[in-house]
Amino acid sequence: MKSLKAQNSTDFEQLKSQLTDTNKAAQEAQAEQGTAATPVSNSTGVAKRLTKRSSKKVLKERSTKTSVSQTGINTTVENARKVNKALPTFAPAYESAIPALEVTALDAMYLEAFRLEKEVKDLNSKLTATLNVRSKLYKGLNPYGTRIVGQVKAVGVDKKTLEDVEKILKKMRGVRIVPINPNSTADTISVAQTGFADKLAFFGELIEAVANIEAYADVTGANSETAMRAHYAEINTANDAADTSNADVKAAMRARNAYFNTEITGVVDTYQRVKANVKANYGTTSAEYKAISGLEFRRIQE
Repeated sequence: MKSLKAQNSTDFEQLKSQLTDTNKAAQEAQAEQGTAATPVSNSTGVAKRLTKRSSKKVLKERSTKTSVSQTGINTTVENARKVNKALPTFAPAYESAIPALEVTALDAMYLEAFRLEKEVKDLNSKLTATLNVRSKLYKGLNPYGTRIVGQVKAVGVDKKTLEDVEKILKKMRGVRIVPINPNSTADTISVAQTGFADKLAFFGELIEAVANIEAYADVTGANSETAMRAHYAEINTANDAADTSNADVKAAMRARNAYFNTEITGVVDTYQRVKANVKANYGTTSAEYKAISGLEFRRIQE
C-alpha cells in the first residue's frame, strides 16, 4: 500500500513538472512574439510613471496599448549591449549569413542607438535650462509692469492716460477687461491671453504707451524706457532660444525613433531577428537561446 502511494506521488510530481515546463515554454514564446510590438513612452528628460487611474480604466488601456516609462528605451539599449556581449561566447561560435546580424554590425548598431538616445537626453536637459531662464523672466514681468504703471502715476498724467496703461497691465496679467455680467445667460468667451507671445506683445504695448508720455522721458534707471526696451529684447531672445531648443529636441527624437522603430532594419526588429537566428541555429531549449530570449526590445511610442 505504501509502495502504491509512493508511486502515485512520483507520477503526480512528474506530471506537475511537465505541465510547468510546458507553461513556461508557452509563456516565453508569447513574450517573444509580443515584445517587439509593445511601445515605450516617447517622453524626454527624467520619465515618470503614468498617473494613477481607476482600476477599470487601467484594465481597459492595458488591453489596447501598453505604455512604459522612458526607462524602457534605456532597457532596449542596454539589452542590445547584453546580446552583443553574449553572442561571442556561444559554442559553436555564433555566425550569420545575414550581414546585419553579424556581431560587428550589431556592435555598430548598439553604439549608434546609445548615441542617439544620449543626444535626446542632452538636448532635453538644455531645453529644460532654457525654459527655466524664460520662466524666470516671465515670472518677473507682471511685477515689473506694476512698477512701470506706478512710475506713470508718479510722473503725473491725466486720468485717461493712466486708465490706458492700467488696462494694458491687466491684459498682461490675464485679467478680463470687460467683466462678466453675473445675470446674463449668454455664453462667454475668455479674453485673457496669457501665452508667452501674448504677454510679451502686451509688454511691448505698454512700452509704446509709456514712450508717448512726454513726462516719462525724464525717468532713469530700471524703470526707464531704455531699460524697458532692453528687458523686452532679453525676453524675446529667451523665447527664440526656447523655440530653437525645443525644435532641436523634437528633431533628435524623430531621428532616434526612426532608428529604433523602422521595420526589419531598426534596432527593435534587428535584435528580434538575432533572437530568431539563435533560436533557429541552437534550438529553443539551448543555453545559448535562453541567454538572450528574455531580453526585451520595445518600439518607442510616437
